[in-house]
Amino acid sequence: MSVLFFFIMRYKQSDPKSPHNDRFVLSKKLAFVDVATGWLGQGLGVACGMAYTGKYFDQASYRVYCLLGDGEFSEGAVWEALAFASYYSLDNLLAIFSVHHLGHCGTLPLEHCIEIYQKRCEAFGCNTYVVDGRDVQALCQVFRQAAQVKGRPTVVIAKTFKGRGMPNIEDAESWYGKLMPKERLDAIIKLIQSQIHTTTNLVPPSPIEDCPQVYLQDIELTSPPAYEVGSMVSTCKACGLALAKLGHINNRVIVLDSNTKTSTFSEIFKKEHSERFIECFVAEQNMVNVALGCAMRGRTITFASTFAAFLIRAYDQMRIGAISEVSINLIGSHCGVCVGEDGPGQMALEDLAIFRALPNCTIFYPSDAVSTEHAVCLAANTKGICYIRTSQPESQVIYNQLETFHVGQAKVIRHSIKDKITVIGAGVTVHEAIVAAADLAREGIPIRVIDLFTIKPLDTATIISSAKATGGRIVTVEDHCCEGGIGEAVCAAIAMNPDIVVYQLAVTGVPQNRQHRELLDMVGIGARCIARAVRTIHPAASVVRAASRNTPAGGNASARSTGSPVWKYRVGLPRPLRNPPPPQAKTAMQQGKARFAGTGSDSGGRERASWGGTSPEGRQRRGAPGAASQRLSAGAVGTGTYAGAKGSGRAPSRGRRPHRKPPSQRAFGFSAVPPAELRGHARATPPAPTDSTRPRPATRRPGWEGRGGAAGLRRVSRQLPVAFLTQKAASTPKYDPAAFEGAEEPPTQPRAGREQGARTQAGRWESGEEPIARP
Repeated sequence: MSVLFFFIMRYKQSDPKSPHNDRFVLSKKLAFVDVATGWLGQGLGVACGMAYTGKYFDQASYRVYCLLGDGEFSEGAVWEALAFASYYSLDNLLAIFSVHHLGHCGTLPLEHCIEIYQKRCEAFGCNTYVVDGRDVQALCQVFRQAAQVKGRPTVVIAKTFKGRGMPNIEDAESWYGKLMPKERLDAIIKLIQSQIHTTTNLVPPSPIEDCPQVYLQDIELTSPPAYEVGSMVSTCKACGLALAKLGHINNRVIVLDSNTKTSTFSEIFKKEHSERFIECFVAEQNMVNVALGCAMRGRTITFASTFAAFLIRAYDQMRIGAISEVSINLIGSHCGVCVGEDGPGQMALEDLAIFRALPNCTIFYPSDAVSTEHAVCLAANTKGICYIRTSQPESQVIYNQLETFHVGQAKVIRHSIKDKITVIGAGVTVHEAIVAAADLAREGIPIRVIDLFTIKPLDTATIISSAKATGGRIVTVEDHCCEGGIGEAVCAAIAMNPDIVVYQLAVTGVPQNRQHRELLDMVGIGARCIARAVRTIHPAASVVRAASRNTPAGGNASARSTGSPVWKYRVGLPRPLRNPPPPQAKTAMQQGKARFAGTGSDSGGRERASWGGTSPEGRQRRGAPGAASQRLSAGAVGTGTYAGAKGSGRAPSRGRRPHRKPPSQRAFGFSAVPPAELRGHARATPPAPTDSTRPRPATRRPGWEGRGGAAGLRRVSRQLPVAFLTQKAASTPKYDPAAFEGAEEPPTQPRAGREQGARTQAGRWESGEEPIARP
């Protein structure tokens, strides 16, 4: 470092932040260090960004020096940075590796094998020198030679020893990272001073002042957004168009991408401003490091875009940028469950929580193309780290061209003096809230809809005033997990207002691969779920629930109070039936004798499925014995409230969970006594069938079962062949109520893929087993 600072580097001691100075990157925050990289491995990527800016944007003479330890060779970010520097021919970059072979917990893998270090750096296309780190003359010569190399970055591998020249300390593992005792400090200082043989006042060389001036303040849109209200444009595409438009306004706007430009639409910027587009390939951590380096000393307006799920892996780099107070703009696209068919691996459901934790970070979450264009312009003028969250599906433009936006100011897009509840959303959930508001308005339940626009800082004043105007009730809807998202941000904003209650609708669990419209309802944040939540918490909710108790629309809305001002609300919707109907039911359906009915799940994750008859009696009066007979004679098995007695086998209410009774009262569904038409038809155990009657019959597990004819119910204590159900008994004993008193509830069987704690309420077809009717 002495050789660098007093013989090689050009800078002004009186102005260490001058844009003309040479740059130096170290893991310590000092006056002459631009970025404190903190942990190992990040400094070289930042240095690459500085070097790229100096060579291609500033086209200036300053050079970039980065000092690293040999322990950083184990970091993948170092090799990503070397590959980047070699690909873009950053000959103004010089990396110095101090190889002392010691780490915090012992020796490093390669120890002092200098040849291996040299071959690895050369394999990455770097001009590599090996030198004794204690030889001043050799270091000066190597650094001067590196300045003459063109087209390749330079790496200097310096062999060193920890505590060189200090008795009992040099190259000792026990002294790594430890403080020197005071009793030995004075002697060591005198030893070092005795080795200095010059009295010359060392002054660094002056820099070449050829760095251009830049103007990055007060960037404004020269024309309003060119979108018509009602047109369909994805916020992801609108962001790419806004970047290209901003590039024409200021020539210091640059965009970085990690091999996703066709999906993030940053290719639009590349087509119009190719000289200011940086492709970082599949290396998101290095992309953020390079972006930090490009933004150092206010040289560029930097935007880095990729999938939000991929951007999360660079959290450490973003944290370092926030600590170093660097202004960069990060764009995360394809966020939330709207990714749809791409699967949960690419659904960013925790990005808002991550960026909310960063200091001096501004989070934009636009809901349409107009607000997206304004978000990009505002981010270019905002200090610190900015995050813009965009979505892949096309959404309707809801703002006109003359709408204005500001940081920390929400938009109330639907309101009236009769509003009962405030619904707060951002991004895609704003459109779902608008649809829900229209449906609820037809039912006489007006709601207020707020588009947050910026998640951080939050418009607390608008939220509190709207909540007080709507009876202190707020529903937050977010395409994000409930932890750390919009709901918790709103809860923190109204924490000092005990009269306001917040209901959260968020993504819970791991979503599946589905169409994005289907996923919104499955995870409980679609328009139907919002409307259901509003009906539940509306002052007249009891009337609404009573009216909709028997509606066939699947799903179950359950509410759970936490005993605090924050009341979390969860919505469950029907799940697709995973088990197909049995072969007998398929045959019956083809013949018009039976139908396949009933799929769904209640709040506990239970699924119902049944195969019911379609006889005239079954159509006119569900539960008629004729319907059960028609069904079971066709080879299908009925399930539901009364096994084998209900024509369709459906549960009485797919919208509400039935009241739970003791096991002894649940032997016949909801009644302790079977219906009148079933009394006297309980059947005894039939004789064993012959092998000729069935080639390989499926079996039933113990449980309550129904049979054909004048269907009765019976308790099965052992596994019985299914073929028994279709055979007629010679004699049928009379029903004895005493035989059913104290009957235990049939045991439930675990099912793969079902939520933990869920219990089976209907039969299933699996591995040759027939479905079981459960009470």
